[in-house]
Amino acid sequence: TIADYICDLVNIINYNNKLSQNQVDYMNRLGLLIYRDCNMRSYYNDGLSIQSSDKSTLDINQVKPLPSITEGLTVYEFFSGIGGMRLALPEAVRGIPIKRIEAFDCSDVANDVYHHNFHNDENSHIESNLHRILIDGLKCSDVDCKADIWTMSPPCQPYTTTKGANRKDNLDNRSRGIFHIMKLLKEMKYKPRYIVLENVQGFKDSKVLEIFKSVLIECNYSFHQYLLSPISCEQVLIPNHRMRYYITAEHKDSIGSNRFTSDIDVIHTKLPTQHIASITNISNYILSNLPNERKSQLLIPIDILKKPWATNRLSIVRSVDQTTYCFTKSYGRIYDKSSGSCYIEDQLDEIDRNDLTLYYGRIRLFDPDELLAISGFPQTFRWPPSTNLLKRFACIGNSINVTVVRYVMKSLFELPTNF
Repeated sequence: TIADYICDLVNIINYNNKLSQNQVDYMNRLGLLIYRDCNMRSYYNDGLSIQSSDKSTLDINQVKPLPSITEGLTVYEFFSGIGGMRLALPEAVRGIPIKRIEAFDCSDVANDVYHHNFHNDENSHIESNLHRILIDGLKCSDVDCKADIWTMSPPCQPYTTTKGANRKDNLDNRSRGIFHIMKLLKEMKYKPRYIVLENVQGFKDSKVLEIFKSVLIECNYSFHQYLLSPISCEQVLIPNHRMRYYITAEHKDSIGSNRFTSDIDVIHTKLPTQHIASITNISNYILSNLPNERKSQLLIPIDILKKPWATNRLSIVRSVDQTTYCFTKSYGRIYDKSSGSCYIEDQLDEIDRNDLTLYYGRIRLFDPDELLAISGFPQTFRWPPSTNLLKRFACIGNSINVTVVRYVMKSLFELPTNF
């Protein structure tokens, strides 16, 4: 439609930073007005509500029928990024194998990485298709009765709490995708059995989440909410701070769904008891055979080490340490602990922070493959040659911790929810 076309242009112009901030704000408001006038969104008080274009009084809150073992389960992976969610999935749910995954994302860089790793994988029994589209381009007929499981990690920028972030929550154009998913969920007659969503910690206080939970309740879902970090989640205990919000939902018509009750105000800070891990040193994630040419690209420049602010603003960890700051999409572009930690080689004692230039040549960024390991990605994960260093950092910063999500899914698919 014309409205879709205009809003897509707004998104593209905004993404490429071709407008001033005032112009971007104006175009954002224009985009939202267009959607409202097309009955895709409507305002109430200070937030947004989702109105379905289907005014039928028919029962549309049924769950998709359970497939046979031969047919297998289908997963729709929205905002698929580089494929973290699919890597967290189990091979089977309640004895039924996952046979097909449909991925949806509009990022060319992330899609290239996804395609490089999962297209025509001869070792996989899963049929995989990647759709390079905006989520709001999907129609109800594209999703109704098509998938048993939905996973999603929507854009986090509208909710992030990092310094200088422009938190617009429901008024941010990048929230369009999740609002469209809510609209589709309300319109569908046969809904997915399970839904898993991940986002930044700030999402828990957003208007978007408030509306999302109301849609889940209206569509007959029970859900649990979590705030978890790899370094504190007792099943994981990976030396990295990355606090994230998770919500897992199960349709109440699902078999055994009476085990799953929701309290819309409770956010759990631990998962149901599974097993207890042991915290590991940074050394477990460091590549011992990193080529010198590759290592030289990661070195922190001497000019940065000379900066007065570097003594306090650079997070520098050793192989024996057991913690790192959260790695964000700005890693490698912004030298600051807010974007992630640096690594110092061949250093067991505490460093002298009064003169960091003493360590020039040994303080470097973590390699992207080291960050993949910290994030729970398998060693078989590979980068396309066209993806440069900064793009790799950005992909990881925008992705998920696979290990944490794996245990979140395990609590949804397999275990009784006892806390």
